[in-house]
Amino acid sequence: MADEELETPKDSESLYAYKGDDATLERAHFTGDVFDVDGAFQILVQHPCALRRGMTLHPKLLTAQVREVSEKPRTEWKNHRLTEMPLPGLRDDSKHYVADFDLLSTMPSESLKTSARIAVLSQFGVNVLSQRWVYHNSRVLVPTRTFDLQTFGPYNEAELSEEWAIMHPDKNNSAKLFDEWIRDGQPSRQSLLADQQTASAVRREMRQHLNAL
Repeated sequence: MADEELETPKDSESLYAYKGDDATLERAHFTGDVFDVDGAFQILVQHPCALRRGMTLHPKLLTAQVREVSEKPRTEWKNHRLTEMPLPGLRDDSKHYVADFDLLSTMPSESLKTSARIAVLSQFGVNVLSQRWVYHNSRVLVPTRTFDLQTFGPYNEAELSEEWAIMHPDKNNSAKLFDEWIRDGQPSRQSLLADQQTASAVRREMRQHLNAL
């Protein structure tokens, strides 16, 4: 559509699901997760399905460096540098940060542990990051609502993995057991999570399953 443009969040908090200590919870790695790797911040930019095979992360993951900048984001993000994704409020202080798409690395996944995670983006935050990342690489503008259709299922799965890890009695094997459970069925529960008409039923089934253990 001719009126589409790079989108601006209504406020900084709408970009995040978790920050600080809350971000270290047992939740599957996801696009937009920010990690503190020996004092340097890195953000995952790949689609969640490209990060892992099952629940096992690939040996190396693509990240962009998150760096401090002196300027706050433009009022309209379409006017911000196209090589960057602003991350206002990342550290709950007066400093400003951006993900710099010109500073890419393939990081060992073992260095991106949940204990080093400092932020988890909201579903909208992931979509804004994806929009800017794709536009940076292709100059093709994809509305966040289109990305939302693709991230709806994986984001639901990440949220359920968090709930499963908290509630499951077998903490040592909970990730493996979740992966087996979510992929079971014909069609699989994982595929049902991608459909807004059936996703809530999978959530309800999982809670019933965990309560019965």
